[in-house]
Amino acid sequence: MSVGPDGSGFDVITTDTIYEDWARDTGAQYVVVRPDFYVAATATSTQQLAACLDTIMSRLRITAEDAAGHLLKSFVRSD
Repeated sequence: MSVGPDGSGFDVITTDTIYEDWARDTGAQYVVVRPDFYVAATATSTQQLAACLDTIMSRLRITAEDAAGHLLKSFVRSD
């Protein structure tokens, strides 16, 4: 999901610069947000983001196969 000002074409529209200011102050290019809206991780590159996601999945004991299977199920309809 992307966050930006009105008219930017981003997924979430912000009316102030709080997210932009926070990202600039922390140097974050990517943010992993938990379901309870706490920040789980930040990254400055896609490589660092991948490493963060690997760490999160490892700590939650989720394998890549489990994640792929869950993702696939969310796209497959069962009528």
